[in-house]
Amino acid sequence: MTCGLAATLNAWADTVLQPSAQKHLKAKITDIRNVASYVCRNRYNAPGKRISEHARANALDMAEFKTANGRWITVLDSWAVPPPEIPEGEQTSSTDAAKADVPPGPVVHADPADKTNQTEPPKPVETKPYAPESAFLYDIHNGACALFGTVLGPLANESHKDHFHYDLAERRHSNFCE
Repeated sequence: MTCGLAATLNAWADTVLQPSAQKHLKAKITDIRNVASYVCRNRYNAPGKRISEHARANALDMAEFKTANGRWITVLDSWAVPPPEIPEGEQTSSTDAAKADVPPGPVVHADPADKTNQTEPPKPVETKPYAPESAFLYDIHNGACALFGTVLGPLANESHKDHFHYDLAERRHSNFCE
């Protein structure tokens, strides 16, 4: 990796990763499973796409984080977007509890004045407890957004459902974070 990426990754580990691990997991992160770093290719391995930051040794893809007590936290298994407010007493250590199904919003294809063809708004989904592993992943993803040029995760697209992509791509206006 480039020196700039190594320095930024170190700053992220010190200011985001370790504090988030202590806060949510009550443990230090001792290992990160990297699933891609330098590889000479276009974005998404697609012909005609621009060259990937991976081809410049300016990107890193991380899928798992190991705690000091030997537990692995995986993006694929533990990622969940938090509810708007997480009451303090409602957190649990079960990663399965964090995976609530969220229904799509109402779809309206008719004239708003015609009430006969409109769908009813979805019924609220019962919010399941939000797991500390999910809160940890959400925090380290969002905390990376201020440091890296591009931050992609499970909300970006299907290709990133199981890892975080961090790179130092130069951006004209602001960092890109999904």
